[in-house]
Parts: sequence; structure tokens; C-alpha cells
Amino acid sequence: DLRAVLWVDEKKGDHIVVWRFEECSYLRFCRKGDVHYREISTLFDDAQWFLTS
Repeated sequence: DLRAVLWVDEKKGDHIVVWRFEECSYLRFCRKGDVHYREISTLFDDAQWFLTS
């Protein structure tokens, strides 16, 4: 299952596409002018909550 969203800034002509496959733990996105997509992990290590101050 693929889910995607396209946002368009009509004033500036910029856009961003964000997508995710159901079985994957990453969001992927690309912006106007990008030649490669980027990834953001959707997993978060709970231990990081205790290490931040």
C-alpha cells in the first residue's frame, strides 16, 4: 500500500511530495529542484527520551 501527498505553494511555484509504503519504516520526500529523494525514519528509540536534558 502506497500513500502519498503533494503540497504546492501556488504563489512561489514550489512543491514537495511525501510518500510511504505500508511495510516500510521510512517516509520519503523530495522538493522542487531535488534530484534524489530523502528519507526520515518513523522509528524512535524510547531510550532517547531519557538521555535528553
